[in-house]
Amino acid sequence: MHKLAKLKQMTRTERRLLLQAWLLLPVVRILLWLTGYRRTLANLQRLLSLNANADLAATANRERQQQAATLGRLVNMAANHSLFEFNCLPRSLVLWWMLRRVGLAADLRIGVQKEAHVFEAHAWVEYAGVPVSDKSSDRYVPILSSFAPVLPTSFPS
Repeated sequence: MHKLAKLKQMTRTERRLLLQAWLLLPVVRILLWLTGYRRTLANLQRLLSLNANADLAATANRERQQQAATLGRLVNMAANHSLFEFNCLPRSLVLWWMLRRVGLAADLRIGVQKEAHVFEAHAWVEYAGVPVSDKSSDRYVPILSSFAPVLPTSFPS
């Protein structure tokens, strides 16, 4: 299917979230480069606290899983259609932030693996213990997780 046709098939909310991810990815990448992981995460958490007064949507767990998967797909789509290349860390930070912003208790994970004398690190996001839009995370041993409080809000409609 042509890219424009895919965009036309999206709902208005999905297009808005795609644009939000597309704009946020370069900002997070620059923040990581300028300030490092800890300060970038702290800045994203500070932005979450500005939205702390919204109401939590009473949705079923299956519906929340679908919301998480949709956001994961949109962040990956935004990253794949950007002028810049984004590795797993900015993608995961943006996805984690967007999930938290809509009130989904997402966890940012950073893991490592050593295979054939090669050390690798990887970042991914989990919702309800399940990786969101990342199939390669099962090869890594988690060493770091986000522990930010979930701020209740509703999924945009």
